[in-house]
Amino acid sequence: MKKIDFHVHILDQIPIEETAKNFSDMCLRKDYEGVVIQSLFHATNEADPLCNEKALKLIKMLPHSYAFASVSYDGDFVEQAKEYIAQGFSGIKLLNGKPTEYKYSGLGLEHERFAPLFAFCEKEQFPILIHNNDPAASWDITKATKRAIEKGWVYDETFPTHEFLFEALEGVLARFPNLRVAIAHLGFYSNDLDRADALLERYPNLYFDVTPALIIY
Repeated sequence: MKKIDFHVHILDQIPIEETAKNFSDMCLRKDYEGVVIQSLFHATNEADPLCNEKALKLIKMLPHSYAFASVSYDGDFVEQAKEYIAQGFSGIKLLNGKPTEYKYSGLGLEHERFAPLFAFCEKEQFPILIHNNDPAASWDITKATKRAIEKGWVYDETFPTHEFLFEALEGVLARFPNLRVAIAHLGFYSNDLDRADALLERYPNLYFDVTPALIIY
């Protein structure tokens, strides 16, 4: 059975041609059919305003590969989604459940600006990948990994809590139960697999990607 790496990113420091070769080599090594590039131009610490355009260029160079677009906070999300479909994107990537993005953008998944987008994507069955939460250890600097500390992914009382982010995501799922959505990094439910399993049983279009992150290997 062929596999696809559903969750890869691109770095603006690496030329497109070199990135395409790197992904092609990885697919050969691991017997992957292709990759899904998750655009990240609105990340608070890894911004690349041209990431969507680069992702579209890359999938033309990589067989059996796909791209999910980032939305711009400056425009209407539904109109952007329509444009992304026309451009050839296969879905949308949202980072707004990550504590840093939540805090600094002021837009969590429960924000009403996202409701029309979720409704549109549910109706059209246009997929969304959501990064929600981070490992529970990120709220305790004595347990956080060195990399999390270096990246600024350790959170105090000025950030939403681990449980709040779970509840925000689960609220979206309850409101839009047929949304075709994948949750990145197992949704950081790795310490509560029964809760993740219950969500999969409840929502037929819900998926978890198993891309490792920090301590969830």
